[in-house]
Amino acid sequence: MPIPAVDSYLPVRARVRYQPLFRALHRIALRGLGYGNSDPASNGEAAMLARMAKGWPDRPTIIDVGAHVGEWTSAVLAVAPSASIYALEPAAGPYRELVARVGEHSATFQLGLSDEPGELPLWAPPNAPALASLHRRDLRQFGMTAEQGASVTLTTLDQFCVDQDIAHIHLLKLDAEGHELAILRGASGKLGSGAIDAIQFEFGGCNLDSRTYIRDFRDILDTHGYRLQRVLSDGLAPCDASEHAEIFVNSTFIASRG
Repeated sequence: MPIPAVDSYLPVRARVRYQPLFRALHRIALRGLGYGNSDPASNGEAAMLARMAKGWPDRPTIIDVGAHVGEWTSAVLAVAPSASIYALEPAAGPYRELVARVGEHSATFQLGLSDEPGELPLWAPPNAPALASLHRRDLRQFGMTAEQGASVTLTTLDQFCVDQDIAHIHLLKLDAEGHELAILRGASGKLGSGAIDAIQFEFGGCNLDSRTYIRDFRDILDTHGYRLQRVLSDGLAPCDASEHAEIFVNSTFIASRG
């Protein structure tokens, strides 16, 4: 049955008095679309990881960029205990916890990735290291202010793979608080050669601060033959190519070749 045009049954559209109603409906719609859920157990990330692991070889190569204290690395080890994992975390405090948590089962590096090597300061609110970013985030809505911290060492993914003699990556996970696009720009060699099977990254409020858009990700990924999809609780959904895809509420995306 055809769905009537929205305008035909919204005579109250664009009315001031109905804005609270439509804002509430908007929030409900975003939740229904799968935005704003950061729990891997319910947002589809854990299920996707388990499905992917079934297709990996005996010792897949996994790179965890922005590993923080090792939650995601631990999740990978739970489904692929023999995986060769490279966990990168630039911030000193989280890095120490990362080593303590997964150091015996993965290779850990106090290092960040970008589009070129160098050093840049991390910005984070006091006592909230999980929000550390290479971009000065506007966190006023959360009652926090990002302050400049210590500089961290950066390299590119292409150079890191040369240094570590990594020929092929089965899964590249990026959680760099808005710096993901720069990391992909520093991976043009691996992307162009088809040496990365899949790329998982988060997109949300951090991308407002880094001024990056889904369109930017689509441009670089399309160029290298990757298909971009959004992770949902029961599978993967195609990524909208229109302006409606630019939703700066946290969601997880997966890019795969083919």
